[in-house]
Amino acid sequence: MTKALVIPAALLLIGAAAAGQDGTAALPSITVRVYLRSSVPGPIIGLAKLIARDMFAQAGLRLNWWTRRQPPNPADQVITIDITSPTPETLHRGALAYALPYEGIHIRVFYDRLERLANGRAILPSLLAHVLVHEIAHILEGISRHSDEGVMKARWTLQDLREMARKPLPFERRDLELIHLGLMRLPT
Repeated sequence: MTKALVIPAALLLIGAAAAGQDGTAALPSITVRVYLRSSVPGPIIGLAKLIARDMFAQAGLRLNWWTRRQPPNPADQVITIDITSPTPETLHRGALAYALPYEGIHIRVFYDRLERLANGRAILPSLLAHVLVHEIAHILEGISRHSDEGVMKARWTLQDLREMARKPLPFERRDLELIHLGLMRLPT
């Protein structure tokens, strides 16, 4: 029953974005390409991408999802995300994902660990979105650091998970500064 409520909301957001009503056209942009090496349901990844796009729009950045129909803008930085499953227990033990911020391109998300944490709850699209945003922010900041609060915390608490189910966790001011400094370093 929960999935039936999630899908129409995602379709409404897709319609608004297609109509150009998201207000992100004038923002600096990056392009993200996602490779699904796990069976992620279409509505889950679709809604996660929409939430992530909106989170970055609030931070003053336009996130473009690279699709076969829409190749990346040559001026954009392209970040590559692999969403994988199953994850060996010894690989980044306990992590939901990792980024290579000093390399500046690659992210790996452990989908099976997200599913386990969500435990069948409707939080999975929001959790995936927060993981995507967190790791993309590491790439944009160009460093491996965490904040005391918000989306860039090293470990989210149960209260954080409850909060992200209602509304996205915010960026701390320092993260916004580092993201925008990182954008200025990108080739134009």
